Amino acid sequence: MKFSDYLSEAKKAKELNLIGMIIHDRKVTEKTPTEKWNVNFICDSCELTSLVGAPEEVLSFSCDYNHLTSLVGAPKTVKSDFSALQRQAALKSLEGLPTFIGNNLYLYNNSISQLHSYPVIVKGGIYFHNNKLKSLSNIHKLFTECGEEFDADQNPIVSNILGILFIEGIKYFRMDYNPAVEKIVNSYLDITNIRKRVMDCQTELIQAGWPEYAKL
Repeated sequence: MKFSDYLSEAKKAKELNLIGMIIHDRKVTEKTPTEKWNVNFICDSCELTSLVGAPEEVLSFSCDYNHLTSLVGAPKTVKSDFSALQRQAALKSLEGLPTFIGNNLYLYNNSISQLHSYPVIVKGGIYFHNNKLKSLSNIHKLFTECGEEFDADQNPIVSNILGILFIEGIKYFRMDYNPAVEKIVNSYLDITNIRKRVMDCQTELIQAGWPEYAKL
């Protein structure tokens, strides 16, 4: 089901919470899909295959346990959490990811193997564990800011993690695929001079025998 069709059904039902979407009992008929909705959207387990037709701006947005393969149509601005954990790890693309997320981003337990390049600001943590990433090449061009930890556990990452050090505000990096590299990266996150921490970390990674990780 497309989000626009889902919204149509919600209008017929008059109140969104009657069909699983909760926005503080506000009636759907009060807004059009493209407006800014100062509400929390929860459209979990609704058989959605597309987010086309979703509002452009919301407080928080959860579309867990659907059948989404991309995020095209998702809100552009989410003031709090954004969550998209799909059934059968269906999500394969980050296309459509909001450009601003005011708190945490939850994308774990999916099948994402590549990163796109338009900039996204995340004021909270980024939870990317249990996907299929083999490289974090140019990760800093995707996530320009991360206010808490970046969790990339349970991904088979074998190269290009240096961009993590360019992400503004990041406090901790998780990568259990190679704990030695994880430890080296985290030892430099407290250095405020970004250029220095990147260069110093790159040098240590190469000296420790991990040159493939010492790349952007």
